[in-house]
Amino acid sequence: MVSTSKIDLQSYFNRIQQLGLIENPYAVYGDSRYFVPCTEHTTLHHQLSRYALGLSTYDLMIVQGEPGSGKTTLARRIAHGIQHSSDPAPQAVYISQRSQNARALFAEIIGELGLNSYRSLEEKIEVIREYVLTLQKKQGGLVVVIDAPMNTATMKSLADLAMITDDTGERLPLRIIVFGETGIFSQAQVAYKGKLKLSQLSLPTLSWFSLTTVLERRAEMAGRDAPLFTQDALHELVNLSDGHIGRLIQLVNIAFDSLIDSNETVIDLFMVMDAKKELQRRTSQQ
Repeated sequence: MVSTSKIDLQSYFNRIQQLGLIENPYAVYGDSRYFVPCTEHTTLHHQLSRYALGLSTYDLMIVQGEPGSGKTTLARRIAHGIQHSSDPAPQAVYISQRSQNARALFAEIIGELGLNSYRSLEEKIEVIREYVLTLQKKQGGLVVVIDAPMNTATMKSLADLAMITDDTGERLPLRIIVFGETGIFSQAQVAYKGKLKLSQLSLPTLSWFSLTTVLERRAEMAGRDAPLFTQDALHELVNLSDGHIGRLIQLVNIAFDSLIDSNETVIDLFMVMDAKKELQRRTSQQ
């Protein structure tokens, strides 16, 4: 949720209501309540859904994109949508830990499944294998959506997980989707050395129409009847995004803070330019 440092929480929600909203539609939420599908992502979404449902022969799917291209948004949407895609639907977990350590990654997977973790990597893999065995009997398996940086060692450990089998040697219904920055596919090829059949997908930049549609639809979904942006502010936001939905949402969130702290009813060009400077400042500090 956006910062409320300049006003107390009650005043913040009163201000939200004054703007005709139920909440900030551009904040980052754990679910996909404000997901707006874009035509550029339709094919990619379809390919990921087929893989998640076991309708693809790939061992692991990798989605790569530049910073701000919308990887996290799409990863959350895929994880959420999988569990409502069929009957029985596979269970899906979304993993976003920042550590590149394999043990930390596997520990988070186990934690999301509600299981007890163990010290060694081999034990962690076995715990997940036993869990997938139980899912095999009643559900469509397990889909792990990973939105986190990984080094070569972690990639290799992920290969061991992707190849787990039952007691007869048959592959278990465990499917792994990895989201990463441009270049992660080459990294995976080095790590796996032909052991896995990989699929490479790339997130495209979005059109002016798609980006403006996302902003306008999100405001409508949160209850807003009138436009939330002046036309020049909307145009400048899209220009500054360079076609990347993630960067666009970052800018809008900062501009939305300014709107909350003002007496205005729309995000204007001055707020957008201030947001640009603030995002540059934050980026330089990372």
